[in-house]
Formats: sequence, structure tokens, C-alpha cells
Amino acid sequence: MRPGGTTQGLYIAAADGRNFGYVNHRSPERVLAEMEDGLARFREKAAAHATFQTARGAPRGVESAGPTLRRTPTAAAVVRVHARIGPLSDESYSSLRKEQRVLNAAVGRDHLWILEKERRALLESAGVVANAVQLPPTLSARILRFHLVDNVRGEPEMWRSSEVRRADCEATLIRASRDSRTFAFRIEFLLATSSGERGYEGRLEGEIELAAPTAALVRFRAYSFGEAWGSSIYTPGAPPGRFPLTIAMVNAPEGDGNEAIVPPQASSHFGEYLRPALSITPKP
Repeated sequence: MRPGGTTQGLYIAAADGRNFGYVNHRSPERVLAEMEDGLARFREKAAAHATFQTARGAPRGVESAGPTLRRTPTAAAVVRVHARIGPLSDESYSSLRKEQRVLNAAVGRDHLWILEKERRALLESAGVVANAVQLPPTLSARILRFHLVDNVRGEPEMWRSSEVRRADCEATLIRASRDSRTFAFRIEFLLATSSGERGYEGRLEGEIELAAPTAALVRFRAYSFGEAWGSSIYTPGAPPGRFPLTIAMVNAPEGDGNEAIVPPQASSHFGEYLRPALSITPKP
């Protein structure tokens, strides 16, 4: 891989992991051509030597928690994250080229990890109904820096700790039963680069229900409402000026399987994703 390059794209690979082609382009013709070429290379050079793994898990010699093969931490809960742009004003929409209109109508998708120790800390702080509680700092920082992003057009740059300019957080226990506790939370945020050329400002509102006493995630729903502006290096073509960006977060259903396979985009920086920090102290 070239310095400064990207691993984003489509790969043609054998079952034993050997690569026979790569393309990072949206043209159906180019993708199909590369697929045909890759298949031909496979048939010519590797078909007779390919090995197949029938057991589940990583191939022998591959570290399960390595930088390119990330595993969901033990007992972590997984939340699906979806991002959408719009509706755009007529003026904003008409200023976009045809390809930009298609890209901005797409859906950004990712996964959020909520660690067991974060859920237990929240559950242990419950007290009585209407009590104010604190969202675990690592959870609020993870959401702010790595999941309030515009990934609608592709692979975005995540927010640095210093780019979280405002984070006013509040959380309350709103329901308690023998089997669970439900918390409501709200975060008023301003995220922006030092130049001010890219940012997102708005609020995130949600609820999280935890089983008692196990702290297992029963239900998670959160929605952000706000305006974004600017583009990342690999997400050009954003609408001009400020534009509406909504991000929805919903717990992944049990047994789906995909949530354990597809890691969060930002977890390539594994330690920082699990233990994120902010340059400011969120206001309660």
C-alpha cells in the first residue's frame, strides 16, 4: 500500500486470503472488468493450490485482535448507526451535480460498541427515578468523536479530541422495574475543525434500557438533529453551506451475526476507540 493511500475498495481474493485483484471505482464497467481479470488470474495461477478453512475463526497465524482483523470486545453491546442528509432546499439541491445528488441521497452505516463496564457504571449510578446520572465519559466521547460524522458519501475523517468544541450532557433515570432500568440522555454538541471548514452542530437525544442486574443492553435508541458543513478528504461533494444531517442509532438484534463481523470504522485505532478522550470536560 502506498503512503497516504486507502484500503477502501473492492478486492478479489481466494479462500486462503491471497489477493487477485483490487479496484476502487464506482463505474460498473470497471468493476466487472476487474472481476473478470481477477477470476482469470485465479484460474491461471492459484486454483490448484487454494486451501479452504472449514472451521470458524481466524486463519492460523492471524492475530484475532490485529489492526486489520478487529473483534467485538467480550460482552460489548453493538448498536447500528445510520446517517442521512436532507431534505435539502431547492437551491442547495439544484447546485449539486448529478453524481453528487446520488451520493448525498445515500445512507451512511456503521456500528457503535458499548462496553460492559460502561453499561455497569451507568446501571450502578441509577438511584431512584428522576435522579440525574452521568453517561460514562468514554461512551459519550466515543459517540461524539467517532459516530457523529457525515459518512453518507464515503469514508469520513473522525473528530480529534480538540475538535469537540461543546458537549453539554445530561442523563436521567426515567423508568425502573424489577428487571430493568431505562435512562434518557441528551447531548448538545458543536464539532468543528480548527479552520472551521468542516463541522456539525446540534443535539443528540436517546434512551438506553439495561437489564438488572446483568447490565445487558435491552434497548438503545438515539437520534441526532443538526446541521453539518464541509467535506472530508474522501467524502467530497457535500451540499454547499450548512445542510441537515440526521444520525440514528438502534441496537442490533440478537442473532444477526453481522454486528460481530463488521467492526466500527474508527476501531482501526483500537485503543483510542475503546478509551477515547476529550480536550474539554462535558458540562452536566
